[in-house]
Amino acid sequence: MGSPKAPHLLRKRRIFYVRKRIPKELIGFYGRAFFQRLLRTSDRVPAVRLSSKIIADLKREWLEKLWELRGQQSVFEYLIEKPKALPKLSEAVTMYCEIKHKSVKNVYRMAHA
Repeated sequence: MGSPKAPHLLRKRRIFYVRKRIPKELIGFYGRAFFQRLLRTSDRVPAVRLSSKIIADLKREWLEKLWELRGQQSVFEYLIEKPKALPKLSEAVTMYCEIKHKSVKNVYRMAHA
């Protein structure tokens, strides 16, 4: 069994760090292009566990901030409210692609592969 993958894990001077690029829309909010945090461990296993939790928290926070930047209500308010009308599948795919910055053609191509 190989070591677990941790793409945002960085080792400097025998100490692990987590480093992830901040989304372009949020660079002005944070004032920098990368998020980096010292994990205070030289052991890879706890570093992988810590980094995955930090990355998950960052993604959740960034999605909330991106949602608010688009002038919408908070994600939690949106989920609690009953939808006025459910989107069609094509509209849902388009909205998903806008959020993920992907082309609709690529999503359809991946689905049929």
